[in-house]
Amino acid sequence: IVFCLPVPDLSNRLQVTLTLLLTAVAFKFVVSDSLPRVSYLTILDKYLLLCFAFLYTVTLECGLVTLLDNETMVLVDRCFALGAIVLLLIWHLFIFMYVRSVLRDRAQKKSRTEHEGTAL
Repeated sequence: IVFCLPVPDLSNRLQVTLTLLLTAVAFKFVVSDSLPRVSYLTILDKYLLLCFAFLYTVTLECGLVTLLDNETMVLVDRCFALGAIVLLLIWHLFIFMYVRSVLRDRAQKKSRTEHEGTAL
């Protein structure tokens, strides 16, 4: 969304990215209250940490790109936007494959346990 706004419009771009960041923090608090407390990072924790890192990077890019001249500013912003889209697609594909693998392993383990229980 932020890459659709004009590059020199720093206040609106920062408003969007910081609103998304605050929304992610609020989501983290809401979700953490409804999940059991564990001593390790869950898949959701890792996903949200990557979301925070991505949003921080986009916020930083929005601020730093305005220090460049107009022609370079637009080019750098477009390259960053393209890179961000590619990175998000790869990242979500990896998360999807990882979660699918974990769920398949759990199902196989459960199936083996049930099979061993009926064999006895």
